Order: sequence, then C-alpha cells, then structure tokens
Amino acid sequence: MTSSTIERSIRKKGFQGKIRHGVPMSEITSFKIGGPADLLLFPRDQRDLQIAMALFRASGLPLLLLGNGTNLLVNDNGVRAPLVSLADNFQEISQQDTKVIAGAGAALPQFLNFCAAHALTGLEALVGIPGTVGGGIRMNAGSWGREIGDHISSLLIMDHSGETRRVTREQVVFGYRGIKLPFEGIILQGEFSLHKGKRDEIHMRMAEFLRKKKETQPLTQPSAGSIFKNPPDMPA
Repeated sequence: MTSSTIERSIRKKGFQGKIRHGVPMSEITSFKIGGPADLLLFPRDQRDLQIAMALFRASGLPLLLLGNGTNLLVNDNGVRAPLVSLADNFQEISQQDTKVIAGAGAALPQFLNFCAAHALTGLEALVGIPGTVGGGIRMNAGSWGREIGDHISSLLIMDHSGETRRVTREQVVFGYRGIKLPFEGIILQGEFSLHKGKRDEIHMRMAEFLRKKKETQPLTQPSAGSIFKNPPDMPA
C-alpha cells in the first residue's frame, strides 16, 4: 500500500489525527540524521490508535512506534513503513496525592518539572535524559544508579488487538535498560508512586544532577545523551 492509499483507508475508518507525508527524519531524531518517512501518523486518542492498528493488521503492515526520536538511527534512505507517534496527543499529566499519572507522549523533562512543581521527589536523577515518558518506561531509563522503573506502580497498555489493559508493577520485569511486559503492546500511560518532598530541595538536586551530566555528556550537541550500557563494575 502506498502512503496515499493508507491515508485514504484510515480516514474512511474515522481516523481524526494528524497525518504527514515525506517527513525528514533528520528533523525528528536527536542525532539529526535520516531520510524521509513516507507516512507519519499522530493518533488523536486511543480510538485513533485502535483504527491504525486494525488497518495495519488487516494489511500485514508492521507497527513502528516512534517516540521522540532519541536513541534512534535512521539512514539516508528513510523509512517506507508507516510510523505512529504518540508525542502530539498523549501528553496528559495529573496528580493524585503522591501518585503521578503521565501519558506516554509527554516529554520526560515536562514530566520531571511537573513532579518538582508539586513537590514530589524520587525521579530527580533522570533530569537531562531526552525522550518521552513512554520511551523512558520501555527502556527503563536511568542515571546515577536510579531508574524510572523504581517508581512505576502500574502501566496502561494497548495490546496488538486494540484492547486496553492496565498491568501492575508485579506483572512487569524490570531490567537494565529494558522491561519485559506480560504481553506485547503499546504503553499509553504510566502511574508513578513518589514521595512528598520540599520543592526547593528537589530543584537543587535536579540542578546538581544536570550540572554533573553536562560535564560528561554533549547535551547541547546532536546526540542521544548517554547511550552506552555500563559493563560490570565500571561506567561506559
């Protein structure tokens, strides 16, 4: 199927989100490299995502989920298969006492600033890590010996049939820079259990972690931050 055919088909099914053609991946990836993507879909909501997944299943197309383009290398030929991004519309962040619920499309810096603004502590060490909440969860992003998975209490996931299910922390296997879900699917939302803290102290810790990171990583240059896994007993 051509990108135009896919767009016509998905619109007929009721897809309401944004659709872009020929998007230079160099505009999206943090490395600033990559040729054009034939088709990039931005679902407006879960219903849009279900429509896209159903079309891909029926057409035998792979489901390629694009986060914020960090840790992603794309060659100059670009991408022929359609890409799906949650970064436009799955960005909601809310608070329930010491729990924070964040959409997979929310930027990690936005998420950390929300936690700090509400005096919720636990994730300060993640400051300076690029990407989205969903990408951070999928790779169990971490820094300075702390990981985002340390504070996850549950995840909202859409499986490949389009069904949405919530899984508890106990159902997820957290590893070094990766997780194993009880079934394959797309992470839509993460729920995080944090602790009450002092806003000024949280901001101070974030500033100190960021200062240390700037000393060792080219945060102002096209890169993906620290991308090498540490070998045993020493930093990469």
